[in-house]
Amino acid sequence: MTGISSGSTTIWAYNRVNGAYVSDCCDVKVNAAVNESGSAGANITYTVTGYENDLILSFYGYGNMRNYDGNSPVPWDKHKDQITRINVGAGITSIGDYAFGFMDKLVDVSLPNTITRIGDCAFTMNDSLATVGIPSSVTSIGNKAFWDSDGLTSITLTANLTHIEGDTFLMCANLTTATIFCDISSLPSGMFGYCKNLIRVRIPAVSRIEYGVFTNCPNLTTIYYGGTQKQWNNMVVESYNGHCQGKLSYLIHNIYLE
Repeated sequence: MTGISSGSTTIWAYNRVNGAYVSDCCDVKVNAAVNESGSAGANITYTVTGYENDLILSFYGYGNMRNYDGNSPVPWDKHKDQITRINVGAGITSIGDYAFGFMDKLVDVSLPNTITRIGDCAFTMNDSLATVGIPSSVTSIGNKAFWDSDGLTSITLTANLTHIEGDTFLMCANLTTATIFCDISSLPSGMFGYCKNLIRVRIPAVSRIEYGVFTNCPNLTTIYYGGTQKQWNNMVVESYNGHCQGKLSYLIHNIYLE
């Protein structure tokens, strides 16, 4: 049987043994084809293609993606519960604010080495996305960029990053490892707050851990620190960091100085 639209239908069957006909009513769900396009910036076009429940969101062009404010929906909003993959083409230089948030089925993201900025709340609340390959070209990550993305299990921040805003991975409940290679002077407030399954982090030779970076991280056992013992001892640790240096260091089983 081939369905051409969703709805209810009656199926008849013939019994060759007794010559009887039987019937029953059932619901039919057809995943319709989707082929949509539009603008996502002055020189950027987006497409949504595939079949319902398995859609690909793609971007082509160059320059900065448009920023969205969280109050007005992105152009692909009606498909966000069915998008499983995102492909961003080379030449595009930023991921807009709120661009890829709230996509429950998103499992794969491909970003080019032309991206320099990941916007505020760009990947917030994506519960199926286990990891994001952040290109080495990225220099800035916005506020709450990955907030409450329970699918994330690991993340690596590359060496060219110079600016990271607060609450970056706040409430990423299944994040277990985080590696930060970039040369920054402080960890921004709330960065890993309420990451309840975080076990290991690698941080650079920061001189300050801001408010609540490691608040409510009960499973954090290992910190790899890129500085010296003296730098570690002199680090400024703001309040609500129950799992780090100084008088609270007894909560860390292993601190490795690199």
